[in-house]
Amino acid sequence: AIRYLITGLYVGFATVGSFVGHYLAQGVSLSQLRSWGKCNQSWSPPNGVTCESLFQGAGRELPQTLSLTVLVCMELFKALSAVSVDSSLLTVGPNQNPWLIGGVAVPFLLHVAVIYSSKLGLPGLAKSFGLAPLSKHDWETALKWSAPILLVEEVLKAIGRSRSKHHT
Repeated sequence: AIRYLITGLYVGFATVGSFVGHYLAQGVSLSQLRSWGKCNQSWSPPNGVTCESLFQGAGRELPQTLSLTVLVCMELFKALSAVSVDSSLLTVGPNQNPWLIGGVAVPFLLHVAVIYSSKLGLPGLAKSFGLAPLSKHDWETALKWSAPILLVEEVLKAIGRSRSKHHT
């Protein structure tokens, strides 16, 4: 049970962290972000940016897409790691279960298809979800936030193996 709590905490931290990190990179402070609804009332955005361009429409789509992509990638990484409950991903690879590979590849491709739907001739699809295409840098950011879930899972599996050895 503690294992799920720890992974859940990291999932929440990374999802919110990627969203907040986007705004911090834009020069918005944490205190300003906490009071985003008071933008132009108690604080002004940096670099001549407008509040609307930061927090409305297209300005909100990129951080939303980034945080959703982090969440999707983490859940798919967790699925790959779950090929074995106790064994390391390094000893029991996901290639042991081709259905798992398909079960991870299809949702990932669907996510990518929605993000880049305008390039596929469906420009309204991404907009209906409030999503925007990601740049290479954005994908790198998403992976920096999502990939550590594999380390979290591996450490928790190692602790579980160690504890089960002591109880037998």
